[in-house]
Amino acid sequence: TWVSVPIGEEGESFKTSRKNQYEEILFKCEDDRYEIDMIIELNSTTIRALEDIMREIRTTPIDQLQNYKIGKQLNILHLKAIERIYSDKGREIVEALIQNPVVATPCILKRLREKDLNWKKTKKDWNKIWREVNEKNYHRALDHQSFYFKQKDKKALTQRELISDIKKKKFELTRESKNKKKNKKSSKNNQTPSGSIQKHHLSFELPDHSVFNIVNELIFFQASRILPPQDNQKLVTFFAEIIEPFFFIKNKAPPSPSNNNNNN
Repeated sequence: TWVSVPIGEEGESFKTSRKNQYEEILFKCEDDRYEIDMIIELNSTTIRALEDIMREIRTTPIDQLQNYKIGKQLNILHLKAIERIYSDKGREIVEALIQNPVVATPCILKRLREKDLNWKKTKKDWNKIWREVNEKNYHRALDHQSFYFKQKDKKALTQRELISDIKKKKFELTRESKNKKKNKKSSKNNQTPSGSIQKHHLSFELPDHSVFNIVNELIFFQASRILPPQDNQKLVTFFAEIIEPFFFIKNKAPPSPSNNNNNN
């Protein structure tokens, strides 16, 4: 069975979805598995074809063996399979098989059987690696929008974009204030339509601090697995002295690297 995967475009309006890095790994793994399956299957069909030829040779009278020629038992795929196992000498081996099948067939058949055992053993060893690859990347590959989210977040959190948003918000508030002000005093005090003093152009609230605690635990759990102890301690200090005061979070002390390692 041949499977076709479209990678181009049909018309100007058609766009294929971009695969993330984990999908690429799974696709590469599947391509490798498909390739070795095709090689083993083609090698097996070539072995069966040569076995049929060997049975004909054994049943052919001795005085007619010199005139024995291979008919339609072998097709182009079988010949390609024979060329593959002999590499640079493949063309010469195929010519020898066609010209003198009585002598060449037993040697080629023996070589094909050896390669069949070798490839099946290789496939068995690689199955363990492919299983691990699939287990590590399958769930991550389901996130089809990760690439676009990362691009969008990276662009939105740049200094230029943040300043642009603040300027835009300031312009909107200033225009709104001018349109709705009632007298010079309200304009001088820069009051909003509700009468409250505008202190910040952008303000955000974080009412649910449990979200911060969950993110905090996830970061330190992953850090304990990939960072050395000294870098892990620096991360703990950074959160305690920078992140928590910045967000006005009175969070419990983050877990120490030793505790994380013990939990793992």
